[in-house]
Amino acid sequence: MRNRRSDLLLFFGGTFAVSWIPWAVALLLGGDTTQGSTRVLFVVGTFGPSLVAGILWALRRRGAPRTNPLRTVHRWLLPALVLGAAPFVVAALIEGSHDPAAAQRLVESMGGPLGFVALFLVAGPLAEEFGWRGYAQPRLRRTLSPIATAGLLGSAWALWHVPLFLLGGTSQARLGLFSWQALLFFLTLVPLSYTAWFVSERLAGGVAAAVALHFAGNAAVSLLPSLSVQATLIAFCVTSTIAIVLSGMTRSQSRTRLPADVEVERAA
Repeated sequence: MRNRRSDLLLFFGGTFAVSWIPWAVALLLGGDTTQGSTRVLFVVGTFGPSLVAGILWALRRRGAPRTNPLRTVHRWLLPALVLGAAPFVVAALIEGSHDPAAAQRLVESMGGPLGFVALFLVAGPLAEEFGWRGYAQPRLRRTLSPIATAGLLGSAWALWHVPLFLLGGTSQARLGLFSWQALLFFLTLVPLSYTAWFVSERLAGGVAAAVALHFAGNAAVSLLPSLSVQATLIAFCVTSTIAIVLSGMTRSQSRTRLPADVEVERAA
């Protein structure tokens, strides 16, 4: 128990320090993430969760992932991609704001589909998920329920994003920190954390499934952008509905069979 608490304190403290300090310096230098050293500081900060998790795994020599998600890829890959993209696809369809030409220009500006996929895999999913879902989630799950874990981890995840609303050139800055869109963005990360738990632990996809979920969401919101309150509200409602349905399915299954699910990435 003491080791678990120590691990979590070091992870959260280290993650916020490694991310927020470079972002604070970037803000002092002007806050434009599209230019020079400010961009470098911004990129360094985005790797905070996974970087700190990697350091703690190396130093403590325990708790590294042990599962092979490729064995169950048929179970988690498609659900993770669909569940990650669905809120933003539904929001764009309802609002009717999709611009195919703009989406094509975005992909071309990144060197084509391969460049787009590579960038959106690294920027967000790989930079964060080894920390959030690979390191923190399994440790929280030793004493907390999936819902409590999602609530705590989703809140920390939301708080971690706050400085990005102050840095120019980020998608968060376009929303504005003191806006309804920002509030809905923060709230959405809690039910999304439950969905991430479902695909990573319940479907035994581990960090790979969380990366796929995160990638699909980021890619969808970039290809189908909308800054309106209506669109962000729809995305929040769809994300929450997905989490509620998954929670109901999980409870129903646990009542009809013995709890023999695979427990992912348990620490030594």
